[in-house]
Amino acid sequence: MPNSIETIISELQTLQIRQSELLLELESINRQNKNKKQASNERKTPVFKEGDRVRIINRINKYLGRIIVQKDRVGTVTKITQAGKETKVHILTDNHIKTWRYPRNLAIEK
Repeated sequence: MPNSIETIISELQTLQIRQSELLLELESINRQNKNKKQASNERKTPVFKEGDRVRIINRINKYLGRIIVQKDRVGTVTKITQAGKETKVHILTDNHIKTWRYPRNLAIEK
């Protein structure tokens, strides 16, 4: 009987060691996945600077009661500001309307 208890205790210690190794491995994998996700998010958002020509790719409200034309979608970056974690890109469109968009809603005009 004492021999079987010692065997069970040694097996339990082996399992605890294996469990801690697996937890460390899982933590490492989670850290790698988080880093990959952050890196992919950084690549998706283009970097703008003042003077860049950009195209608005999200919906534009019908302001002034007229039809939206090409000149309402294309403009020049006038400034870039931080609003908390978000970056705002301020634009002067080719129709001389001042607006701003998040970088994810803009594309660099070619």
